[in-house]
Amino acid sequence: MLRLFLISTTLAALVGEASAADLPATTPAEIVVANPVVHHWTGIYGGVHAGRGWSETDLFAPAVGFAAEQDAEGGLAGGQFGYDRQIGNFVIGLQTDFAWSGVEADEPGGGEPDRLHWFGTTTLRLGYAIERLLVYGKGGVSYGKASGYNGPLDDEVTETHVGWAVGGGIEYAISRHMTVFAEYNHLDLGEQDYVFPTLPGLVEVDMTLQTIKAGANYRF
Repeated sequence: MLRLFLISTTLAALVGEASAADLPATTPAEIVVANPVVHHWTGIYGGVHAGRGWSETDLFAPAVGFAAEQDAEGGLAGGQFGYDRQIGNFVIGLQTDFAWSGVEADEPGGGEPDRLHWFGTTTLRLGYAIERLLVYGKGGVSYGKASGYNGPLDDEVTETHVGWAVGGGIEYAISRHMTVFAEYNHLDLGEQDYVFPTLPGLVEVDMTLQTIKAGANYRF
């Protein structure tokens, strides 16, 4: 009787182990880690900016042998729009910006100040993207409208200047659609002849402008 009980107990244990071996093994649930969102710079954008400008103007009147240098400064504010295309980490684009200018210089002897009323650029941009950060340089055409006065006589003459521009900056994507940037530019607005009614001959006006600005873009 004891022998029969031992045999039965042994058989039951063996059958239990075999059944457990047939059960599927349980594995821990796989943890899925979401990939970080990588900003892509391809697309159309537009935005606004504000900053400050400093100009240096060379004046020369051949008829009277007069030459002078004039410095001016003031605030600026405007907007920009453009298109970028990203290829790998490189970003190439075309941008146009336009700004109202408060850059002006006091007129020697009194009278209204000489002033740069507005200016703009159309440039190619080439940059390198490091995820959300874009470092870029730019170069192209510059243009602007300036006015000069003949001292206290207040003979205003207004001309449009055309030249070239180079610059660079950094831009950072704070979200999928919004970016912020800071930028420096050097504009050579070229030479233009100003003819004042109360002066003999003309005055050659050669103007350069340096700007720093910050702004934001909305990318579509």
